[in-house]
Amino acid sequence: MLKIFAKQGLPGAQELLQKRAQIGVKKQKHFAEIVKETPRQEREASLPWMRRILDECTKYDTDVPTIISEELLEKLSR
Repeated sequence: MLKIFAKQGLPGAQELLQKRAQIGVKKQKHFAEIVKETPRQEREASLPWMRRILDECTKYDTDVPTIISEELLEKLSR
Protein backbone atom coordinates (compact mmCIF):
# COMPACT_ATOMS: atom_id res chain seq x y z
CA MET A 1 0.00 0.00 0.00
CA LEU A 2 2.83 2.35 0.83
CA LYS A 3 4.30 1.92 -2.65
CA ILE A 4 0.94 2.76 -4.20
CA PHE A 5 0.59 5.86 -2.04
CA ALA A 6 4.11 6.98 -2.95
CA LYS A 7 3.34 6.57 -6.68
CA GLN A 8 0.21 8.68 -6.23
CA GLY A 9 2.26 11.41 -4.56
CA LEU A 10 0.71 11.15 -1.11
CA PRO A 11 2.67 13.48 1.21
CA GLY A 12 5.15 11.58 3.36
CA ALA A 13 4.75 8.24 1.60
CA GLN A 14 8.07 8.44 -0.26
CA GLU A 15 9.90 9.40 2.93
CA LEU A 16 8.36 6.43 4.74
CA LEU A 17 9.45 4.11 1.94
CA GLN A 18 13.02 5.39 2.24
CA LYS A 19 12.99 5.00 6.02
CA ARG A 20 11.62 1.46 5.65
CA ALA A 21 14.43 0.62 3.24
CA GLN A 22 17.03 1.93 5.70
CA ILE A 23 15.60 0.09 8.70
CA GLY A 24 14.77 -3.09 6.87
CA VAL A 25 11.70 -5.23 7.21
CA LYS A 26 11.50 -8.10 9.65
CA LYS A 27 10.36 -11.48 8.40
CA GLN A 28 6.95 -12.53 9.63
CA LYS A 29 6.41 -15.63 11.68
CA HIS A 30 3.28 -16.88 13.43
CA PHE A 31 3.31 -17.20 17.20
CA ALA A 32 2.38 -20.90 17.03
CA GLU A 33 5.33 -21.58 14.72
CA ILE A 34 7.74 -19.90 17.12
CA VAL A 35 6.37 -21.90 20.06
CA LYS A 36 6.89 -25.15 18.12
CA GLU A 37 10.44 -24.14 17.24
CA THR A 38 11.22 -23.24 20.87
CA PRO A 39 10.54 -26.44 22.80
CA ARG A 40 10.51 -26.47 26.56
CA GLN A 41 13.79 -27.73 27.92
CA GLU A 42 13.89 -30.53 30.44
CA ARG A 43 12.91 -29.23 33.90
CA GLU A 44 12.53 -25.68 32.55
CA ALA A 45 10.12 -23.49 34.49
CA SER A 46 7.29 -21.71 32.69
CA LEU A 47 8.67 -18.17 32.90
CA PRO A 48 12.11 -18.87 31.39
CA TRP A 49 10.44 -20.83 28.59
CA MET A 50 8.01 -17.98 27.96
CA ARG A 51 10.88 -15.48 27.97
CA ARG A 52 12.75 -17.51 25.32
CA ILE A 53 9.61 -17.59 23.18
CA LEU A 54 9.06 -13.84 23.53
CA ASP A 55 12.72 -13.20 22.70
CA GLU A 56 12.23 -15.14 19.47
CA CYS A 57 9.08 -13.14 18.71
CA THR A 58 11.07 -9.89 18.80
CA LYS A 59 13.23 -11.20 15.94
CA TYR A 60 10.17 -11.39 13.69
CA ASP A 61 7.08 -9.37 12.95
CA THR A 62 4.91 -11.57 15.19
CA ASP A 63 1.50 -10.88 16.68
CA VAL A 64 1.82 -12.05 20.27
CA PRO A 65 -1.37 -12.92 22.18
CA THR A 66 -2.17 -10.51 25.00
CA ILE A 67 -2.72 -13.43 27.39
CA ILE A 68 -0.25 -16.29 27.33
CA SER A 69 -0.85 -19.25 29.59
CA GLU A 70 1.20 -22.35 30.20
CA GLU A 71 -1.70 -24.35 28.80
CA LEU A 72 -1.64 -22.36 25.56
CA LEU A 73 2.11 -22.87 25.17
CA GLU A 74 1.79 -26.60 25.86
CA LYS A 75 -1.02 -26.88 23.29
CA LEU A 76 0.90 -24.96 20.59
CA SER A 77 4.14 -26.83 21.21
CA ARG A 78 2.68 -30.17 20.13
